[in-house]
Amino acid sequence: MTQSSRPNHKLKAFTMDFSARFHEDGFVIVGQFLDSDELAEVDRQLDHYITDVVPRTKKGDVDYESGSDRISHLSSLDAYDPYWNNLLNRLRTLELLESFLGTGVEPLASEVFYKAAHVGSAAPPHQDNAYLHFDPPEAMAVWVALDEATVENGCVWYSKGSHKLGDMPHVHGDTPPFSKKVEQIPDPTRYPAVPAILKPGDAVIHQIGTVHWSERNNSDQDRRGLVLNYKGVNARVDEQAHANHMAYVQQLRAMDR
Repeated sequence: MTQSSRPNHKLKAFTMDFSARFHEDGFVIVGQFLDSDELAEVDRQLDHYITDVVPRTKKGDVDYESGSDRISHLSSLDAYDPYWNNLLNRLRTLELLESFLGTGVEPLASEVFYKAAHVGSAAPPHQDNAYLHFDPPEAMAVWVALDEATVENGCVWYSKGSHKLGDMPHVHGDTPPFSKKVEQIPDPTRYPAVPAILKPGDAVIHQIGTVHWSERNNSDQDRRGLVLNYKGVNARVDEQAHANHMAYVQQLRAMDR
């Protein structure tokens, strides 16, 4: 066996540590998930997307801050531009997530969340599975910082270990289009709140049952996050829960008319 073909035991140990923390805490921070060249290309492609693609996207795939022309959310970028589809299928990402689940994973969709300085709104405490309805809940989101994420500019907070509670009751919130929030925040003495403070290129990977939220951006600095969503091959949509959710969405749309 040549030097170049020897297994990287150090990398394997790091991957096992990431996996253990993911399963225990419901999230794990991975430093330098994207290197500087990858991050620069994401920035370049995002500028192109906003300039050339956003004008032809479907209604609902671009959201703006209330009372502002500042973008708050881009969804399904991979449906419009092959660059984002290729990024969603990045081999190193798939291999890492497969090591977490012990099964194959399937890409779902890519998103970008914006929190513009001084106007970026808060996101209520919620579980992603309140929107996705996977059973078993073998799915995760990879939240990649495109800017520094701090407490001041609205980083994501996680309720550590809350994924072990299973699907929790959600009620209507007041932050469309993401208008669901947990009926009761998990006991912070048992499930402490942890801020995901990240440098550009760092990522936090969370399980879809982990309660998380973010505060308003009160700083002078924008905070953008690229989100890559995945499911395990064994996860199936609970059709009844999905139907109930779609009825809820239609009700919200009727209220906005």
